[in-house]
Amino acid sequence: RCAWMLWAGLLLLAAACHAHTYVHPLSAFGPAIGVRQRPPGSPGPFLVVSPSTLSGSGGYVNVTWGDYLYPSAVDWIGLFCPASETPYTRGPIKFRWLPMPPANNLSAISKGTISFHVQNLRTDCRFYLMSNGAQYPLIEAESNVVSFPQYNIPSGVHLALAASNGEPSMRVSWTTKDSVRPLVRYGTQRGEYTSTAEVTSWTYTASEMAAEPARSRGWIDPGTLHTAVLTDLQPNSEYFYTVGDAGLGDDPALWSPEASFLAPAPGPVKILAFGDMGTAPIDGANQHSFDYGNRGEINALNTSRRLAWELQQGRPAVVMHVGDISYAVGYEFEWDQFGEQVRTVAERVPWMTLVGNHELLTPHTYIAGTDSGGEGGVPYANRFIMPAPADTKRPDTPWYTYRVGPVRFIIMCTELNFLRGSPQHTWISATLQAVDRAATPWIVFAGHRPMYIDSTSNDTSHSDQVMAALLRAELEDVLVAGGVDLALWGHHHSYQRTCVVRGQECGPIGITHIVAGTAGFDLRKNFYPTPPPYMRQAFNTYWGYLRIFATDTRLTVEFVNDEDLAVKDTVELTKTPPRSHPTMRRPIERGPIRPPVRQARGPARP
Repeated sequence: RCAWMLWAGLLLLAAACHAHTYVHPLSAFGPAIGVRQRPPGSPGPFLVVSPSTLSGSGGYVNVTWGDYLYPSAVDWIGLFCPASETPYTRGPIKFRWLPMPPANNLSAISKGTISFHVQNLRTDCRFYLMSNGAQYPLIEAESNVVSFPQYNIPSGVHLALAASNGEPSMRVSWTTKDSVRPLVRYGTQRGEYTSTAEVTSWTYTASEMAAEPARSRGWIDPGTLHTAVLTDLQPNSEYFYTVGDAGLGDDPALWSPEASFLAPAPGPVKILAFGDMGTAPIDGANQHSFDYGNRGEINALNTSRRLAWELQQGRPAVVMHVGDISYAVGYEFEWDQFGEQVRTVAERVPWMTLVGNHELLTPHTYIAGTDSGGEGGVPYANRFIMPAPADTKRPDTPWYTYRVGPVRFIIMCTELNFLRGSPQHTWISATLQAVDRAATPWIVFAGHRPMYIDSTSNDTSHSDQVMAALLRAELEDVLVAGGVDLALWGHHHSYQRTCVVRGQECGPIGITHIVAGTAGFDLRKNFYPTPPPYMRQAFNTYWGYLRIFATDTRLTVEFVNDEDLAVKDTVELTKTPPRSHPTMRRPIERGPIRPPVRQARGPARP
């Protein structure tokens, strides 16, 4: 089988994803069908990993092979964790193809060395050299075991607001292998932890997954998950904390490095927002993904670095991630990888999330699909606990509300029933009616699939335009009557901003809608040749994020290109307290306005 045939197949699968059939690219990686049979006296190739022991949260190893008499351009080396699992039962955590030989000289790849980064996944790991392509692979060689001296190092440490009404509290969550007496130690001085918080610990199992590949081929034990809520904090005070396990002793390796956060407080705030981020291996290896030839959402790495830069410029009050979080899609390891990818920011700033189609959809969900790879929302709901009612560790009520400074966020789930009379619709209406506009003059509504969208996708019951029309029919009048100022969406991998719109018409009364599905996944090209009349700006040429500044009288939203940090679009909403209702918004737009930019994206960044 030729290499180009395999790659063509994978590209077709990736194209199928963009057509919303969501055939998983790694479904092409079948279980091993056996071990290569060799002539008597032929020992076969060897595979050696060095070093065999790593410390901390992970590190790089060199994987060396040799004495490989019959290599081919469709052979690959894969990482499997735990080491007791084999290609017969599991898909690879990550993999690399053997390098293409010069001038088809296959003897040039009979030996070589490839570098991998191995993350501490609370277990030992092993590499396999595989031949015969992806669908019917044969085991050529297995490596020695890669292990870690400590498997209870806290990973994926992240914060979230714990309260709905701005009370000075904070939720801290993390993961370890197991636990004895997990603990959060914290205080208002560096290195001086005068308080502790009670911790709740739990896990979830493969049997809770809805379908494949999440149940077996993509499964890896998630370890023990922990969460604690720190209460009675002083508003706007900085708290320093570390997480670990008092029952395992005071070995510094078993406690997270000190991080800090600011307790919630009234007043002006900075907010970062985006959707559709995903994750990618930092070593350039391949993993499951729908884009970039199984290399992951490689642009998410740059966005994550830019968010860390934003933290240095002035700590945001929250990060708002509007769905499609890790794109694990049934491959559990990628949740761990995502947790470490965003940790620099997420352990210092509340990382607020909402559920997208790639976290939730299965053939049995309200919107039927295979978009979650069989996860059915279980990993998401267990790993990202939001304020009530989204704090149950179950995926059936993922809507919630929270206050940050002068802004009231109301979070919906576009993947579950939001029709009139549904529990979610009733909750949205009641939550809007209960908003104290004196305390929070701004209302920001957020969901995954957009209510307004420039997209030619109109071919299925859950396509962009069909879902947008349904959202408008069921919710727009409720949101306008409730005084929503700004709506944030993801799902479509582009940046788009509307006028103040109601009923698809611009006017003084309505809502400004922004789509920002630009944090990592490959960008979409399916704009209409002529943009809808309500669209004021649209880019499918830049990855980036929203930078939002809010005071009692002004809400400023900037779209930041994460390649060079240039601000590509700005809109300001203003009001004069006390707020009239419905509001008269006067948007001030900076930068080019209609017609939207229609530039073709250049090559993907490495």
